[in-house]
Amino acid sequence: HNLARDERGMGYAWGWAAAGRLGHGDSEEDRFVPTPLPGLKARAVSAGTYHSLVVSTAGAALAFGEGDAGQLGLGARDNRYTPTQIMGLPPVKAVSAGLHHSLLLAVDGRVYSAGASSCGQLGLGDVAGSVLEPTEIEALRGVGACVAHHLRFRSPRNPNEGRFVHPKASHRLLKTFHASSGA
Repeated sequence: HNLARDERGMGYAWGWAAAGRLGHGDSEEDRFVPTPLPGLKARAVSAGTYHSLVVSTAGAALAFGEGDAGQLGLGARDNRYTPTQIMGLPPVKAVSAGLHHSLLLAVDGRVYSAGASSCGQLGLGDVAGSVLEPTEIEALRGVGACVAHHLRFRSPRNPNEGRFVHPKASHRLLKTFHASSGA
C-alpha cells in the first residue's frame, strides 16, 4: 500500500487494504487509485508493511492498519480502520513505519518507538515481546536526533527503485514527493 500528501496537506492512500492499512474505514476494499483520507490534513506520512502513520498539520500522530505487535502505539493489539490519534505524545514532526514497529520524532527532538522488539528495532535495549505505547528512546535523548530511516521506491519511473537512499537524500526526496510506500 501507499500513502502520499499533496502540497495542501490532503492525505491519500491506495493499494492493498487488508487490516485497515488504508485508513478508509473498510478492511477489504483495495483502492487502485489514490483516494483521499477525508478530513485529514497531513504534514508527514509513512506506510509500513502492514500499518500506516500520519502526522497532522497540528502535530498529532495518527496510526491505522494492523496492530498485532502494538506497532500502532495505541496501547492494544487491535487493528484500526481509520486514522486514530496516538495519545500521550508531545507534538510530532516526523514518523517512520516499519514491518511491526513505529518510530516517532517529536518537535522537541525526542524519539519514541512502539511495536515488536524481537531484534532490537525499538532502540529500548533488551526488551522482550512488544511495546504497546510509544516509549522514549533514552539513548537518543539530547543528541538532536532526526529521523533517519530507509526509503525504497517502487515506481518504475523513479531512478532509485529498489535502492536504499541515504537519509540526507531521503529528506530532499520526501520534501519533493511527500510519499511513502509499504512493502
